[in-house]
Amino acid sequence: IEQLVHSIILADSLAGRTTTVTSMAADMENESWIKSAVPNEESKDIIVTVQEGYVYQVYYDELTGMSSVDNVGTEDGASLPTVTATYNKETYTIEVTASCEDGITKIELIYGGEVVQTANSENASFEVEESGWYQVKATSGKGKTRYANVRVSNEVGAPNIEVTSNGESENDWYGKDNVPVEVTISTEEGNVSGIYYKKNTDTDYTYVEGKSTLVTINTSGRTVIYAYAVDGRGNESDIVRIEVKYDNVVPQVGAVAVSPEVPASGWYNTDVVVSIPNAEDANSGIAGYYYWEVVGDVAEVPDEEKTYVSGASKTLTVKSEGIKVLAFQAIDKAGNKSGISNITVQKDSTNPSDFSLNIINDSTTSFTINTGTTDDTTYTTDVSGMNYYEIYLDGNLAQTIEVTDQSTPSISYKAENLSENTTYTVYVIAYDKAGNSRRSANMTVSTANVNTGGGGDGGGSVEPSSQLLAPAISLSGATQTNGYYTGNVMVTVQDSASAVATKATKIRYRVEGATAISETDVEGRTANFTIEADGSSTITAYAVDSEGNLSTATTQVVIKDTTAPEVASLTVTGYDRNAIVVKASGADNTSGVSSYEFQYSTTSSLSGFITANTIVTPNASVTYAYDNLTINTRYYLRVIVTDMAGNSSTSEAITQNTADEGMLDDELSEEIGKYVDYTPVSGSFISQKIYNGYSINQTFSTLDTLKWRILFVEDNKMTLISDTTANDAFHLDGYNGYNNGVLLLNEMCKALYSSTSLGAEGRSLNIDDIERVSSYDKTTYTDPTTGNKYGNEYGTVATYYPSIFRYEKTGAVNNAYGTLYDLSDQTAYATGDAEASTLKGKWTYYTCQIVTEFMDPMYIELFRYQAGTTTDLAQAYWLASRCVDLRTSYRRFYFRMFYVSGGTVDAYDLYNSSGNDYYSCSSAVRPVVEIDLSKASVGATGSGTAGDPYSIVAK
Repeated sequence: IEQLVHSIILADSLAGRTTTVTSMAADMENESWIKSAVPNEESKDIIVTVQEGYVYQVYYDELTGMSSVDNVGTEDGASLPTVTATYNKETYTIEVTASCEDGITKIELIYGGEVVQTANSENASFEVEESGWYQVKATSGKGKTRYANVRVSNEVGAPNIEVTSNGESENDWYGKDNVPVEVTISTEEGNVSGIYYKKNTDTDYTYVEGKSTLVTINTSGRTVIYAYAVDGRGNESDIVRIEVKYDNVVPQVGAVAVSPEVPASGWYNTDVVVSIPNAEDANSGIAGYYYWEVVGDVAEVPDEEKTYVSGASKTLTVKSEGIKVLAFQAIDKAGNKSGISNITVQKDSTNPSDFSLNIINDSTTSFTINTGTTDDTTYTTDVSGMNYYEIYLDGNLAQTIEVTDQSTPSISYKAENLSENTTYTVYVIAYDKAGNSRRSANMTVSTANVNTGGGGDGGGSVEPSSQLLAPAISLSGATQTNGYYTGNVMVTVQDSASAVATKATKIRYRVEGATAISETDVEGRTANFTIEADGSSTITAYAVDSEGNLSTATTQVVIKDTTAPEVASLTVTGYDRNAIVVKASGADNTSGVSSYEFQYSTTSSLSGFITANTIVTPNASVTYAYDNLTINTRYYLRVIVTDMAGNSSTSEAITQNTADEGMLDDELSEEIGKYVDYTPVSGSFISQKIYNGYSINQTFSTLDTLKWRILFVEDNKMTLISDTTANDAFHLDGYNGYNNGVLLLNEMCKALYSSTSLGAEGRSLNIDDIERVSSYDKTTYTDPTTGNKYGNEYGTVATYYPSIFRYEKTGAVNNAYGTLYDLSDQTAYATGDAEASTLKGKWTYYTCQIVTEFMDPMYIELFRYQAGTTTDLAQAYWLASRCVDLRTSYRRFYFRMFYVSGGTVDAYDLYNSSGNDYYSCSSAVRPVVEIDLSKASVGATGSGTAGDPYSIVAK
């Protein structure tokens, strides 16, 4: 027989004895416990007889590879009994059934090697109390026996606790709509007689008979229910718990704030930042806010018509014009909503409409200016309305006139007591209530000389009977924008007197400025000519009688601009995932730049352009940020520059992609050592002498020249390390230096190297950081001088200790080990030292070199070398980790702080258990920064080198 018997498990009198047969069946005769083994080639089985006389038949199935063993009796032919035994938890009894052809004479219950109960029948019921393994022995009429093992357990199964009513929750919080929560405690264990339960607010447990009970929760907060089951003998199950979070209290929201402050007029002309305050919710916490615009008398709208933003606070920017009533409502994590807070924002950033000046020469020493405009073509309550006009003569403010009637916001101003025969430059600025303004074009007005005579250059006095009326000048042809004409202007000079009363026989005029026409006389009462040149042209006209006498002069300024501005230049100055910042430059030599219209397209450089914003300004350049853009999308950008006359030119389109999402954490894990363009928010930190043990307070500031490299990435968090040391000469001395070194180093780096917007928090490098990326096994370290082993417990005859040692997990003061702090842990400052009656500690000091034997070359560079070199960092730096050393020759502990110097991890002595301080322990600091990758995107741009680091932007 060539098949192998893989496993034979012998039972009955050989219970618990197991052998594995891996030789041929014929070789089984060599086993000492086998009396004989006879193969049967026909049936493919083996008849095995063991020394005790029991006969077994071993089967092997070639198809399945399975073997089985059947007991076929004994050598004398007597049958063996069969026996089954089970434990009944409900009755606490072992139920036994036995049978045999020769009958059953007795059944014995054996516990701890002794027979504890006997029954003289084929069936037995043994009541038991002790838990453990029992053996049942059945004896046949011919004295054959068989055994069965049964385990007795008085353990009670723990009940189940679950929410059975009001099962719907939000963010695991119940209580919305003020509906109580019902919790069912139940079990199906048959031996359970009752249940004990209590809430965390209860002093004692409450007992209820039976297998279930109902508990109602309607109190806000976190309620923990504890429960366990008991049986009739008082056996108790494990305690189980469930936490039910219930919140039926609506959040409280403070007043909504705006920035900048509300102007006196109530109208803004810039974007308005609305700040939703931090709401308060003592239970579930704030989940987010709804906001919406109130239209008419409808104060609230369905949730689907509101905008939802998550987070405890939020700022919104109102960009649109008009009067907006915004409503805000906080919602907590349980779904409860606060009351509604409203705020009204009035914004008008549109300048008043274009207007021109109508000037009338009243006399040789005065003229009247009539003008007016509106804040919109049709006055509505969505604009602020006209406020006042400023009248300027020769650049000086002559008068301010308020508007009292919005329906007729025009004004009239008489400039008096002027000099004769003098030219004045006049312009008017109109302001609306939001502070927007519109300036008229400049006009020049000349007063006359009463002694002006023939030829226009002087002469005799003008007699009253021969006085002439000044002529009227009218313009036609081109349209006018902001006082500028955009085409040729036809000028008509007309005698103002009636045909009957006129003394005029001709018209005299001249034009100075852009269009120059020398003094010209035209016979008759009308003269016509054309202004063709761009720029400002001043017309001066007189009526002349037959004797050469001149009327008072009439002047008119014509400003013409038909030339488009120079084609603007557009350059990208920055971009991220959702914005592109550009700078536009424009120029116009005639009327000047009026506005920049920024457009974008996502389809091509020739079509599909949409206007993002128009900025009204006369500046030669302006910076604008296209915002709310799509991530990783190509944009075509252009700008249209318009001058004061309305002429415009369009720039060539430029292209720019927004940044992508950046690398995921698993991708960043492959970028260890790469540079990241991280900039902390500058700060300062004072290391107080009461905590550092040094003689003075030390003040430190952010080192802005640090560069940052990726140290490791895990759990959606990226940790950066500075590429060199920072903040030299950080002192830790004596027992207080040991007490607070970990916390001082971490708090300092937090204050100097964090950035809230990026979810980044600074801390100091510690020994755990080095250990987590190395294969160095500190537990195998043995001090070559003392023979101390890392982690072994040692005692000392000197028993002074820094106060924090009482809370360290590796330190035992008066034989009690601390439970609070590992080597790199500390959450509160400590001061002072103390003496114990006994002082023990686990030895935690060791030294090691940062070498390739146990560390990847990149980590060697990060921890040891000056960035990009193989030169050790010149300045030693602290690690925010404590350790304890024992000098066996002195039998006293030395309390130390780890540091790195010259590529070696070591530690400074600060204090020892004889009560001695060690002073002037000074090193630099090595900051690291932990960045929450759910709040920041890394690697959208950059190559990860020192000169081109990966970008990092807030999400």
